[in-house]
Amino acid sequence: MNCERCLQKSAARPSAPPAQEQFRLQVCIALRTIVSLGAHYDRKREGNERTDIERKPLIAFARQFASNNGGKWGDVRGMSIWSKVERGRIRVAIRNGLFGELRCCQELASLTYDQFTDLCVKYDIGQRCKVKGGNVRAIILNHGFLEDIVDSPADEPTPEGEASGGTPGRTDRQTASPAHACENKVSGCPDEEQHHEE
Repeated sequence: MNCERCLQKSAARPSAPPAQEQFRLQVCIALRTIVSLGAHYDRKREGNERTDIERKPLIAFARQFASNNGGKWGDVRGMSIWSKVERGRIRVAIRNGLFGELRCCQELASLTYDQFTDLCVKYDIGQRCKVKGGNVRAIILNHGFLEDIVDSPADEPTPEGEASGGTPGRTDRQTASPAHACENKVSGCPDEEQHHEE
């Protein structure tokens, strides 16, 4: 899970106190909470309407919606999370009310705005920003923290002479790997085969 990477990175920092690690991990877990969102499709033909439900981490929806926001902040279905694309990078802003909306991380949900933002700034998670149309404020997540949440492990080249575990771009079924060969084996345990042969 990418949240483990958040914890590992904060733990690797010199003098990263346990409170910092715990806070960063809680924010990471909240943003990686699986949510269900429906999308209504209408193809302008009678009887061709449908609603598809997708389940994925909230941060994945924020990234998806960012590409449709035209460079302006847009929320994820009315929740206290906004996203946009700025200079080719995805930006995400959250308000501490999000944790109550998700019904997760009660410790975060119980923090006031000032407490939450002070910790976000102190632990290098994000910076304060003003929400247009009022005095309410939010936190824009720092690129480094956001990348820790959404990035996948780096693909490392396999040194020559070592088994690569398969052919690049091919699955086990295409390469007839040993794992695939075992799946296709019909007989039972090796001990049973020996008894049948005797």
